[in-house]
Amino acid sequence: MFDIERYKKSFSTHKTELIQDTDRYLIIDWRREDGSGDYYVNYIVDKKRGSLIVSGDLGDSIATWYNPVNPANLANYIKDIDYYISKMQCASDKYIFDKNNIFDDIKKHLDIDIDDLDFYLCNE
Repeated sequence: MFDIERYKKSFSTHKTELIQDTDRYLIIDWRREDGSGDYYVNYIVDKKRGSLIVSGDLGDSIATWYNPVNPANLANYIKDIDYYISKMQCASDKYIFDKNNIFDDIKKHLDIDIDDLDFYLCNE
């Protein structure tokens, strides 16, 4: 369950620092006033591409609108959670790279019957 009081306390001493604001990028750091990385968040807006990159202690996400965005308007876009999520691309650290699965997929999709395809692709 979402414990709003716990989160209010966790973020109570956070301060905003404007890192960069150019025609192309807006970068904002939001962290505890003591400089700790606990609950640290970094926001990067690519104004021309229309991307919002959120990264930090709690995770990462990229949302892209594929057209120029004004940061003031972007605030309205992310208020609509369903719309915001529809623009998001996420990554998880739970992914496990398995070279054998990848090579099996390549063989299947290319219809190649080579037992040692990995030798040809990545001579290790």
